[in-house]
Amino acid sequence: MIGRIASRTTAMNSLANLQAGQARSDRIQQQLTSGKAYVKLSDNPVAANDALRFRSEIAVNEQYGRNISDGQRWLSVQEDSLGSVTNSLHAARDALVQANNTGVVNPAARGAIAAQLRSIRDDVLAQANTLHEGHPVFGGTTTAGTAVAASFSGTAGTYTITGDEGVISRRVAPGHDVRVNATATEVFGGAGGVPTLFQQLDELATAVENGDSTAVGAGLATIDAARDRVLSVRGALGARVNQLDALEQANAVRGDALSGSLDAVEGVDIAKAMIEFRLQDTAYQAALATTAKVIQPTLLDFLR
Repeated sequence: MIGRIASRTTAMNSLANLQAGQARSDRIQQQLTSGKAYVKLSDNPVAANDALRFRSEIAVNEQYGRNISDGQRWLSVQEDSLGSVTNSLHAARDALVQANNTGVVNPAARGAIAAQLRSIRDDVLAQANTLHEGHPVFGGTTTAGTAVAASFSGTAGTYTITGDEGVISRRVAPGHDVRVNATATEVFGGAGGVPTLFQQLDELATAVENGDSTAVGAGLATIDAARDRVLSVRGALGARVNQLDALEQANAVRGDALSGSLDAVEGVDIAKAMIEFRLQDTAYQAALATTAKVIQPTLLDFLR
């Protein structure tokens, strides 16, 4: 009876050891296939809590990255538009200089210059209503489809700023917002009773047609003031572009750091795990072979 109990105990212990070895092999195999140091939260509660925190921070950081990219696109669209407006204003100034040369400009030439100024006005108006993702970039927070509305009677137009002065900003870091828009009044005038740039171009075209050299000469200062206003806005937008570029780099560095921290908490050393798996598998196979030799059936096993 004592021998039977010893044999049964030996068999049970051997099987338990084999199962434990198999469990260790399975755990390492799961680590290798998942790339994670633990499979269940209960395997390592402290590390799991740290991993959840890092994942949350990574998600927030990724959202900041998307906000930065969106802000960069907004600023890029406006910068392109204002670059075109600047070129148009240079062309308008050149036209006025030519029109102011009263000794050689005849009525036909003045008519052509006036037509050129109105064409420039139309180009500038089109840039003022530039859209980004269906929203007028110079319209502030307006829900209207344009930043500037225009109606024409003959060659002259009436212009209304339909956009508002709303600020559009993006949260790009904890507690840090960056403005990503400029408004139509900031760029094209029209606030405080000041005529819009479109209206001024209309008046200058009419002055050229009428041969009003005084108004044409004064128009040079008008165009210069408009150009300086546009360049000032471009400078502000450019500074924000540089700011977002710097934040983008900082965001990427922080993202890499957070990913590294997460990997350190829950990642598995593949090379080390492979070696451990092979050692564990070898030990399991050896234990299996040894147990097979130790626990062999006898006549008593069949008589029980």
